[in-house]
Amino acid sequence: MTAIVVIGTVTTLSRGPMLSAIVAVVLAVVLLARGVSTAVRFWTVVAGTLIALFAVPPLLQKFGEISNELDPSTAYRENLWTDIPGDLNWINQVRNVGVDPAGRSLRRNLGSVDSTPLLIGLDFGWIIVGLFTACIAIASWRVMSRKGSVAEIAVVAQIPTLATVALITQYGAAVWFFAGLAVAYRRQAQYDDDESEVGISIVATPIGRG
Repeated sequence: MTAIVVIGTVTTLSRGPMLSAIVAVVLAVVLLARGVSTAVRFWTVVAGTLIALFAVPPLLQKFGEISNELDPSTAYRENLWTDIPGDLNWINQVRNVGVDPAGRSLRRNLGSVDSTPLLIGLDFGWIIVGLFTACIAIASWRVMSRKGSVAEIAVVAQIPTLATVALITQYGAAVWFFAGLAVAYRRQAQYDDDESEVGISIVATPIGRG
């Protein structure tokens, strides 16, 4: 299943999602504490090595062929990070923000705002961007400390894509779905820990004699 998802992502030739897919697999294999056997880790490394040897060179060649299309897109996204942050308020929507027929916020003469943090900033301000960033940072810390769940790994792996894609259409629904799963997994883990502590305390409590 993982291979199918990765291959499907590669066929899109979209650099952000491709990088996110690779990051997700690497984080799961290296940092997921439970649920991944040694055999799975080994064969994933083997498959990754084969992909690097045989799939990466053709991809690089393809990117070189379509560089005339990619370069303007990259420059546009870089300009967004230069132009928009200075206009953001601490809280509330930026003035002179329009809304296109699809309900997406637009600023000035920009055709689109291809960045989740920037779009959140346009709509809600720096404070909400800070809260969003803090949530991502907490999830990243949990993953790096081998405490994160599969859902948290999925969210953290989206960082490269979130920087260059807004939460629109199905992508936004998918990200919030995984964020909800991450919270649910964490809550379930806390519940299981509490149950274990109660069980241990019951076993350890001596029974009085009448």
